[in-house]
Amino acid sequence: MALFNECAAAPRVLLTRAEKVEGVPTVPSRWLSRLENLLAGWNKPDALAAAKPEPLAQAYSAIAPTGSSWRIELAGLKSTPDWPAAARDLLQPENAADADLLAYHDAGSGHYRFACFQNDRLLGALFVAPAPIAVSRGWAAEQLTADWSDPTARLRLLAGRGAGAAKDPGAIVCACFEVGVNQIVEAVTAGGRATVDAVGAALGAGSNCGSCRIEIKKIIDEARPRAAGAL
Repeated sequence: MALFNECAAAPRVLLTRAEKVEGVPTVPSRWLSRLENLLAGWNKPDALAAAKPEPLAQAYSAIAPTGSSWRIELAGLKSTPDWPAAARDLLQPENAADADLLAYHDAGSGHYRFACFQNDRLLGALFVAPAPIAVSRGWAAEQLTADWSDPTARLRLLAGRGAGAAKDPGAIVCACFEVGVNQIVEAVTAGGRATVDAVGAALGAGSNCGSCRIEIKKIIDEARPRAAGAL
């Protein structure tokens, strides 16, 4: 426990793992499991912005480039008292004083959603919840280049879904090839891919760095009963 406390307080932690041998079960990192359990009770804001922002004052924060935008992940035990002000600080650049902030509030459940617009352009979006955000990061990033002249479309953005027929790839599992959980499930249930290597051959997921292979295996195991029931 002392080692966990020391690492948890470090500004940066690197986890390594042994090379996975096919067919041999892997043991999840106990340190990572403890950290996930600790974070389970935290508020978990997730944001996307066209311009690199300054992070909010949270216990955990990370900012990383994703294509032409910036992804921000935050976590903390205490809720921010003024989320609209925090959203403006995070999403609205100094040169966009005329920007409009669209907001959704559900204080009872701890869910807050914000989208900042300047004219017909999306400057950024912030999603706040006491659990991991169920919005596709890849889909959200695409919205920064969309036309937002339709007010109805702006409301759909806060709902975390689009209006077109394009399928939502789901939360990204393979960062190397931007493959989402919904794509993997479809490869298993509709495409008959029943192994990690088969999914990799079809989608590319898990075929590069390999860090997502364990997660892909879990998704396959959960999706295979559904595929069998559809036969």
